[in-house]
Amino acid sequence: MRSRTVVPGGSKEATSGRYDSGVASATFNTARQVGGSIGTALLNTIAATVTARYLTAHAGPGVDPRSLQAEATAHGFDVATWWAMGSLQPAATIAGLVVNADRAPTPQTAQERTPEPVDTAS
Repeated sequence: MRSRTVVPGGSKEATSGRYDSGVASATFNTARQVGGSIGTALLNTIAATVTARYLTAHAGPGVDPRSLQAEATAHGFDVATWWAMGSLQPAATIAGLVVNADRAPTPQTAQERTPEPVDTAS
């Protein structure tokens, strides 16, 4: 849970243009890659485990093996997708509460703009 709250600050540090921004950028990119790999491996483990349990629970005489395998695979991916969405909801909530960025200034409208004087004498 901690790594999710560090990403906005790490991203800012990695792109801030300071002296150590190269090291910060490399660390940030490595953390994103490792986090993505761990997340993918975790979701794959969930899908494989659920698929195996579905196959075990629903196997029996008179059941078409191809149909059962397709149903088990779809069920495993379905459960893994719900786990992924379930982990994104708290992350979005935390990001919404923790990140306190100011809004970007709104551009001036055409009526508010004042033209700059042009020197026509050459």
